[in-house]
Amino acid sequence: MLIYLYYYVRLVISVIGYHVPVESLEIITSFFSSVGHGGSQQTMYYCEVTDAMLQSKGGGNQAEGEFIDVLHVPLEEAETIALDASIPRSTGLCFAMMWFIHYKNHLYS
Repeated sequence: MLIYLYYYVRLVISVIGYHVPVESLEIITSFFSSVGHGGSQQTMYYCEVTDAMLQSKGGGNQAEGEFIDVLHVPLEEAETIALDASIPRSTGLCFAMMWFIHYKNHLYS
């Protein structure tokens, strides 16, 4: 399991530009992306970042067609984004936002 965590640390740097210590990765849960033959098991992690951890602009690997923007969402807008059907977002993002509101919001309110 530890080897995967080091991979995820490198992935976080590539995708969003932050270096996170391995020990700061917290497993939220594992789930299947869909039911049936096409579903794959995924694991969702949580970690906190600070400006001091920023090491690059992130954005993913453009050579592989990745163009990723980091969005900073105010806490008061998180539930609206998660529940508003007119906003394009993935099921995983909705789950992550609701998980944060339920388990971590009290730390920042």
